[in-house]
Amino acid sequence: MKLRTALKKTLREMKCEGDTALILLASAFVGGRSRVVAKLTELPLAEVSKRAKHLKRDGIWRKSGKVDISEWLSNDGGIEVMEFGLHCLVADGRIERSEAP
Repeated sequence: MKLRTALKKTLREMKCEGDTALILLASAFVGGRSRVVAKLTELPLAEVSKRAKHLKRDGIWRKSGKVDISEWLSNDGGIEVMEFGLHCLVADGRIERSEAP
């Protein structure tokens, strides 16, 4: 089974479907590098780059290439679906992360 197929299956089970979720989850494995994520996910570079802009702006994808996944990792090693979903909304440009007042 191809990695993209396996990731999409996992995302369906989490009720978080779509290319944005695929990009975010893939970046957790290979880092915040658009070209690498595009190759791994078999998505057009333009689609990955569009989301990368928002992820970088809000500090989820770091300049070092690292990805901040700390907010959506649960204590048992799973994924906090709500936090993951919020990062998907950030990637889509629908919301922005900000510092608490």
